[in-house]
Amino acid sequence: MCTAERLVVNEAEGQCVVTTEWLHASSAEPDVSVDLTFATLVELSRRGTGTNIVPWAVEFSRKRSASDHYARYFGVPVRFGCTRNALIFHAADFDQPFPGHNAAMIALMSEALNSELQQLDRPVTVSQQVVSALKSRLPSGRPEIGDVARQLGFSERTLQRRITEEGTSFKELLVEARQETCRRLLADLAVQIDEIAYLLGYQDTRSFYRAFKDWEGVTLRLGVISMFVPRRTLGMREALLTNPIGGVSAVQIGGKQNFDEVVAVVSAPSLVC
Repeated sequence: MCTAERLVVNEAEGQCVVTTEWLHASSAEPDVSVDLTFATLVELSRRGTGTNIVPWAVEFSRKRSASDHYARYFGVPVRFGCTRNALIFHAADFDQPFPGHNAAMIALMSEALNSELQQLDRPVTVSQQVVSALKSRLPSGRPEIGDVARQLGFSERTLQRRITEEGTSFKELLVEARQETCRRLLADLAVQIDEIAYLLGYQDTRSFYRAFKDWEGVTLRLGVISMFVPRRTLGMREALLTNPIGGVSAVQIGGKQNFDEVVAVVSAPSLVC
């Protein structure tokens, strides 16, 4: 069963209480998931503020652990056998500024994050299931509708009827799966163009180049520029226009500077948006 976790924050009497809701599940949230969530929140607060944030209290619904690693990490005695899993902060800690706050980066990411959150609240259609299945099958070559139907538990005829009822076709969904996968792979500096072609199910890079132009209406080189190079970096854009792209990665065509700027903001130990 597909599950998702939602954080709930309540503030009262000088405290901020963070609890979790394990959505769409028939059993309790795994202990390891709670541990990961709480440790991530504490680590984010410590790195973001540059101070050693210590929670007011930590509550677990599980039985008491024989190890003291929880108390050593959180900095406070941990309460076990509680009615909830809760991470409780001092409210004043939430008012501490993040020295690495980057308004421009937040604005850049907010639209995409909001879109993803909206997708979580929407029911998964058969077409979306097909696209997901196609993405996993692309490296094996051009997927056939019969293979995808068996993977999803449909007969080929039933699957064809369902996606037709949703106003699309298997061919269109295959293009969508390749487009989405292509954009993700192009953003990965470690992946070469010929590797991307293979992972999209193409036998050679020429076929990939032609397909990309059909999707985007521009060549692969210009498509990479428009997708990943901001207009303000005019010098970088000019450098890209004068460099070939055949068989090389984004790092080699001049995109490294822009991508590194994003990576530096996200991964630097004391810089959190």
